[in-house]
Amino acid sequence: MDLFKLEKGKPILPKGKERLFRAYQSDIDGNQMFSVFSPEIRDSSLFNGFNKILQRIEFSVGLAYGTISEPSQVEKTATEILTSKQRSYVFISEIQQSLEKSLQDLVYALNVYSNIGKPLQDITLTCTFGDSVLEDTEKEFQRRLQLVSSGILTKEKFVAWYFGCDETEAKDYIPQGQDLFGGGR
Repeated sequence: MDLFKLEKGKPILPKGKERLFRAYQSDIDGNQMFSVFSPEIRDSSLFNGFNKILQRIEFSVGLAYGTISEPSQVEKTATEILTSKQRSYVFISEIQQSLEKSLQDLVYALNVYSNIGKPLQDITLTCTFGDSVLEDTEKEFQRRLQLVSSGILTKEKFVAWYFGCDETEAKDYIPQGQDLFGGGR
């Protein structure tokens, strides 16, 4: 390895800067003076370490394992899966409660602002957040639809549940004179 140009086997050092540089033989005992350091990149260990960091983040903020970390690398028992989902459910429920409080405060502020100098209107905000963590809404829909088909649940209650209204409003959704679910009325 040459660091300086060689002339007659001796390095040519910059003029006037000879004191700043030292000349060494680049080949000592058949070995190079400098060795190239190029270790193999350990992708799997780096990935596993990063995945552990993501799992610690998930645990710290209350998310289930596999939410942001690699879900295929999470080996758990059924109890651990349930506990993890419950932790995630609690976390999401707390977010929903905070969001509902914020929305209620916003609606109140808008009510005050829009009625300056007039009495406030009676406005209520109703927030309903679905449980998408522990409950499968499609399965619940099919279960209730089956209850309606077998005559156990009324169509009005089913439509009221689906659209989030009361039963009197739900009657307006149901077509008159037609069978909604293939059975008699």
